[in-house]
Amino acid sequence: MGWWQVHGTNDVVGDDPFSRLRIAMEEVAELYTREFGRKPTLI
Repeated sequence: MGWWQVHGTNDVVGDDPFSRLRIAMEEVAELYTREFGRKPTLI
């Protein structure tokens, strides 16, 4: 697990928020694929 200090603050961010975001994005892509028959574009 890694930790990063947020530039210009005393805040520290670990891997967990990024892991949760990745999982959420994978779920959105899966639902989109089911509904529209293709993965969403990045733009």
